[in-house]
Amino acid sequence: MAGSEKTAIELPDIPSQPTELEDAAAALFQTSGHFVERNIVEKDANEILEMDAVATSYDGDTPTSVIAEAKSGDWGYADIFKLYGWMHYLDIPRVMSLPPRPHARSLPAR
Repeated sequence: MAGSEKTAIELPDIPSQPTELEDAAAALFQTSGHFVERNIVEKDANEILEMDAVATSYDGDTPTSVIAEAKSGDWGYADIFKLYGWMHYLDIPRVMSLPPRPHARSLPAR
């Protein structure tokens, strides 16, 4: 096509809204061939869990899953224990937590 011009599209390095971060995490897994379940809620008399996504790969002999959680604000030990509890409750050995921005503070080393 003679005379056609290409337009460059730039995306922000880190999405600014929590839902955009969740979408980015889901897209990351979907483009790598994972099946992605989003906005998972399990209730009993109370809400047991509410998580952003679980991505499952069916490439190997057995399916492998990872919990993907986008954090919209500050995070800390309570969030780490929540993710750890989900891992054991769902028997999913891997989790990916996405902060909305890099944190200046870090958790103390053991």
